[in-house]
Amino acid sequence: MADTPAQIAAKKKAAVAKLTLTDAQIIEQMKTQTPWIYQTYMSPEFTPAMKATLINWARESAAGFPPTVDEQKAETYNWPMTQLWSSNQAAKFNLSFTAPGEYKTQLEATTAAVDKYINQMGNPVDASTRQDLINDIFLKGWAPTDPRIQDIVAGKFVAKEAKTGSALSAVDQVKSIAANYMIGLDEATLQKWGQAIQSGKATAADVTAYFKGQASSLYHFMSGSIDHITPSDWFAPAKTLISNNLEIPTSQIDFNDPSGKWLNLVTTKDPKTGETLARSNAEILAEVRSNPVYGYDQTMGAKNSAYDLAAKIKSVFGRGTVAY
Repeated sequence: MADTPAQIAAKKKAAVAKLTLTDAQIIEQMKTQTPWIYQTYMSPEFTPAMKATLINWARESAAGFPPTVDEQKAETYNWPMTQLWSSNQAAKFNLSFTAPGEYKTQLEATTAAVDKYINQMGNPVDASTRQDLINDIFLKGWAPTDPRIQDIVAGKFVAKEAKTGSALSAVDQVKSIAANYMIGLDEATLQKWGQAIQSGKATAADVTAYFKGQASSLYHFMSGSIDHITPSDWFAPAKTLISNNLEIPTSQIDFNDPSGKWLNLVTTKDPKTGETLARSNAEILAEVRSNPVYGYDQTMGAKNSAYDLAAKIKSVFGRGTVAY
């Protein structure tokens, strides 16, 4: 014969009385085991009476007498926050009391999925943001394998903070492609494409198509060639020419330098149309040797040329050799 309500109440009271679980311990457990409920518990709109109900339910659940779904519905019906809960959120709330073991398993699976993508991303995510991500995904009821998790975690991607993992890889891909097409890369564009790659919404091919389009508009002189060669490769011989004349490694010649120092050396503007034009080798040499910003006069080649010229002049006037 089943126990009567009075007998059940008596057993519950006796079981709870045996517990040594304090309110503070219950609140600490709530903080670690059901963090989103803890956030609700700590919110200003959560009254002392509501808090007492949650504490009581937690204590009864620990004693083996969790509140039934009907009891929860009846008690929380007029709670302001429950009016805004989704069906998934209400179900998780019920599960936390009626089947805490299952609740814990589901939460751990969601946490592991979020952490996996955070670790893969390699972008710093603070503890509060991480917990918000876990809560959001868990309460949406998404499975740990749901591909939308990667997307929502990628929403926390910050290009300038990428240090390791796929976040750094995404940033490096965008920077490399922009450099190959000799397009200046601002922070907003880096963030946009880095995040798109990180979330799986874009690939390196998409980024390439974007910067190729930008380069096609900027470097009209490469029309018909840009589908087969990048501007960086196009200007590689010019870079070697500059390197040899300035006696510096080609790695120091950056056509994407924000100052425009090096790009202005290999390109010029049509005074009538404003269109970007490529300089000829002769024009590059004339500019690099005459513009003091490049420091050609400090090279051994320039000094030797000056010495040779001086020697010729002195020999013409019969003054002998030139001293260094």
